[in-house]
Amino acid sequence: ARLEDSEQALQEFARGRNIYALEQEERVIHEKLVDLNTRVTEAEAQRIAVETLYDQSQGPARGSLPLIVNSPLLKSLLEQLSSAEAERAELADRFTPEFPKVRAMDARVQQMRARVAAEELRLYASVESEYRGATEREAMLRDQLERQRQVVASYEEKAIDFKIMRREVDTNREIYESLLRRMKEVEVAETIRA
Repeated sequence: ARLEDSEQALQEFARGRNIYALEQEERVIHEKLVDLNTRVTEAEAQRIAVETLYDQSQGPARGSLPLIVNSPLLKSLLEQLSSAEAERAELADRFTPEFPKVRAMDARVQQMRARVAAEELRLYASVESEYRGATEREAMLRDQLERQRQVVASYEEKAIDFKIMRREVDTNREIYESLLRRMKEVEVAETIRA
């Protein structure tokens, strides 16, 4: 009767707290915690790398950023600007600044400078956007990690109670089986005596 009562209590406890396969659930919950920890560490490293780029993009040497130096579009625009400035210099040697071709070339050079500046601003904005995204991703992952830690702590409390109750069931079962064995031994001894 004690064994049946303890088994019934264990089943009701497990059902009431949604505990089904304790070891599997514990493994999954802990694996998720480890995974989130790893992802937070990676996100933090990525944020630090992007933050370094962002800080450099805000400083005086921002033109030497790899993103700026290695941009194919910006290289092309700078080549076009250089070509336009060289052509304008040639025209300036032969004509006055009021000459229509020189004025047209001045306008073209200004337009090219504006395009170069706009492309640089776009690249700087992309660095800032990437930095903001990395910061938000890291914060989001930290929130998920904290929630998962709370889930693990809550589950650990349930698991401890469940394990205590399961040990009681196991102990009662051992006592029951021991008594059954002893009873069978007594029956066999009585039969032999008879």
